[in-house]
Amino acid sequence: VTIKGKKITDYKLIYIRDIEGIYAQAAILAHIARMYGVSVVDSSLAYDILSADNKVEYAVRSKLNGLPVPHTLYSPSYEELLNISDNIKFPAVLKVVDLHRGQGVFLVNSKEEIRKYFEEKGESGRRDFLLQEKVDYVKDYRIIVVGKKILGAIEHEAHTGEFRANINSESRARSVAKIDPKLASIALKAANMMSLDIAGVDVIEDKFGNYFIIEINRSPKTKEFEELTGIDALEAIFKYFREIIS
Repeated sequence: VTIKGKKITDYKLIYIRDIEGIYAQAAILAHIARMYGVSVVDSSLAYDILSADNKVEYAVRSKLNGLPVPHTLYSPSYEELLNISDNIKFPAVLKVVDLHRGQGVFLVNSKEEIRKYFEEKGESGRRDFLLQEKVDYVKDYRIIVVGKKILGAIEHEAHTGEFRANINSESRARSVAKIDPKLASIALKAANMMSLDIAGVDVIEDKFGNYFIIEINRSPKTKEFEELTGIDALEAIFKYFREIIS
């Protein structure tokens, strides 16, 4: 096995960041690297590939581990998803399972709107969706976790009329000087639950101070985070790599 002309054993550590569309190949590479004694980040690829980028997986695991998530419904069957939608309060949020960072997220106000979406888009049978309770949030947070430690966090105030929490503009964002211990605990547990060495955990807060995890990213973008916090995320990540191989 070679990477860019070098034997896999010439590397002490391999960081596999972007795996969209190549899940199987990334998992195979991670497993082989582990067998040869090469460290792999994220470890989820070597041991827990199903957790890496799956909204359904994070929702189920969060529920089983006592972490807060909005009420969530899922079925790989479009017709069944319509049937069980009677068990959720509208308006609700319809999410494409394999998309991230606010993509493939739609507000639906009734079962009829769900049906109309599938009929117009022709998505039935092509992609998996989940249906999630809409939480009226006042703030949303992006917490960066590196090597089981909180690197820092930023927060956005809710936009009027915008139900998606993780697409806010930089003008409404700021660094979190002191992270609520409860929020920090949720982020750390979420990253550990998904077997992620590096994670961006998106959490919303409602007007009563309740937190809800809305997404766990295995390859978080860090540009806005670095600009607002002054923290060099890339340097922190490489410092963590050096700790692993030292």
